[in-house]
Amino acid sequence: MCQCPANRGKKRCRIHGGANGSGGQKGERNGAFKHGGWSNDAVALRRAAGRLLRVVRDSGRAVE
Repeated sequence: MCQCPANRGKKRCRIHGGANGSGGQKGERNGAFKHGGWSNDAVALRRAAGRLLRVVRDSGRAVE
């Protein structure tokens, strides 16, 4: 995090501040989500797959 103090009357420092409302558009208009790899459904699917793999790995160790 930047340790510079905020400018008088502002919430951010002069170097790292950025204007209010600056940055990319929200959601699909940004263009970074075209493939859907970071959609809520895709993330949930990857998490579920990871949990399943851990269960299978742990059950294999219990047999040995």
